[in-house]
Amino acid sequence: MLSRRDFVKGLALGVAAVTSGTAFSQQTVLTPYALDMQRRGERFLLDLRTTDGLKAAAWLLRDIQAGNVIGRPNTDTLRLAAWAQAALAAQGAHSVFDIHSGLRTLSTNLKTEGHHQNSRHLPNLAMVFSAIDLNPIGINKEYFGNLIAQPKFGGVGWYSTHIHFDVRERPTYWRKGV
Repeated sequence: MLSRRDFVKGLALGVAAVTSGTAFSQQTVLTPYALDMQRRGERFLLDLRTTDGLKAAAWLLRDIQAGNVIGRPNTDTLRLAAWAQAALAAQGAHSVFDIHSGLRTLSTNLKTEGHHQNSRHLPNLAMVFSAIDLNPIGINKEYFGNLIAQPKFGGVGWYSTHIHFDVRERPTYWRKGV
């Protein structure tokens, strides 16, 4: 896992990318790689450039209801989350992302209220999934949803308990129970 110093360095690089307006462009040299996430009392400072960081992200985003089934989070989805934390840091705010859901097996998805049969939470044959539901601790969910929608890389859903975001070809936005 990341040391505090490396986490701050990663955030600083992300802030530089965000404030220079180069985040997620084809010419991006500085891509945020630090991510601060937690779930059920487990908190990790992740370095998305490392195998250990990606494994920890997969663990935090596992399907708990299906007996801790672990998949492979889409790296663009993780980079989008890291970009959002860097954007918040550029504005003087920090948020730990409290994970509600990542991977969902078909059986878990069917039990989930408001589930969609083509959910980005469902893994492909390689067990890669591209959706995250989270609560940005200390940040207004409306504000965070608008922030994560800025790069226009996918879907953003505003819910009363969390924000959903995913990576897909066309931006899509929705609200449920808000």
